[in-house]
Amino acid sequence: MQEHQIVGVDIPKLKVKGACLSVIGGNDESFGILLFRSVEDYLAFGKRPAKGGTRKDRVAMRSLSFGSRKEIPPSMLREIKKHGWPVAGAHAYPTLFCVDRAMEPVPVAERDFWIMSACALAFLLFVKQHGEVFKNAESANGIKASYINGEGLMVIFTAPY
Repeated sequence: MQEHQIVGVDIPKLKVKGACLSVIGGNDESFGILLFRSVEDYLAFGKRPAKGGTRKDRVAMRSLSFGSRKEIPPSMLREIKKHGWPVAGAHAYPTLFCVDRAMEPVPVAERDFWIMSACALAFLLFVKQHGEVFKNAESANGIKASYINGEGLMVIFTAPY
């Protein structure tokens, strides 16, 4: 999947509808996923603050990225050790952050954690089962697939968006 290929995301239980997922890492700078509140927010990213209607959700973009251990604050490393949280590898320490429509940081809430962890796990399965949709997007048929995690959250992907 390339960074310009996007996927639609719905998580009904968390009132996520029409979100836009993008994978980052094509430039070998940082790796992870970005979840924009809408395709409009995705298209405006990096250009100017998105315009449009108001929503209760201040978060315009959530980012779950993976980096090396040395990029993680010592307090987070202590939390990882204290709770025995598994980390996939030396360069796979997760970081979650959120920004508003003006690209200003927004405090991460528990809901953001649930949204991004559900997206990440379900997206791994989606790519494993339907990765061909990203190889030749022009000739591929659209795919809609849903996944339910251990907490009962259903994530629905639509590709291409």
